[in-house]
Amino acid sequence: MKDRLALLPDMEETGYILPFQLLIPLTVLPMAAIVCLLIRGSYKIESFFLLLGLNILLFLSAIFNYLPVFNLSNTANNSPFFWKTGEYILIAFLFRSYLKKHIPVQWIQYLIVIHVTVIATLAFTRNLIPNMELISIASALEISLFALVSLVVLVKTRYLFIFESPLFWIAAGTLFYYFIFLAVEASLNLQWIDETIIKEKPPLLAAFSIVRLLFYLISCLVTPAKNIELKN
Repeated sequence: MKDRLALLPDMEETGYILPFQLLIPLTVLPMAAIVCLLIRGSYKIESFFLLLGLNILLFLSAIFNYLPVFNLSNTANNSPFFWKTGEYILIAFLFRSYLKKHIPVQWIQYLIVIHVTVIATLAFTRNLIPNMELISIASALEISLFALVSLVVLVKTRYLFIFESPLFWIAAGTLFYYFIFLAVEASLNLQWIDETIIKEKPPLLAAFSIVRLLFYLISCLVTPAKNIELKN
């Protein structure tokens, strides 16, 4: 893992870690979703409130992780990981808020508690950095599971009208992004591609994250049906 971190570009030398054309949508799309949720008043619903929090976190994450003026060199390796942990928690609770009306969700709560406990323990024992990759993969697998289960439940309850549900766009965008993340990690770990390509990993994942953010924005714009799935 340390070898891979060494291959990442040095922000102090390169300036923006991402091309400016990627940084713009990474900040504009979540901000647009935030404005949409506030104007429409959708944030008053629990799931949309969590979606609002998720978009705020993704916006701040893009600002603090990719703009060198905000980046602190002494936390360059830890900061993105803790942003991702917050993202994991919000996404998990978001899907839980929907699934709790259809299936038992205690297992999601257990996974969240275990996940946070493991991270806190590793951080306290100063063993976090060597295990960052494994934890990131575990997080991606769990989130993909949450999204997949939500889509299955949605198909069973909505059939042909799933595109009218905000949950579809949230789950589809989430599953798409984390599937790509897992595919990239698998390719690197199984040495299907040269590890020197790790330098292209941040912009590659950023590009696919833009697709996810677009799906989140669409979910904010979809007109809720009378019996909206995300409504509590």
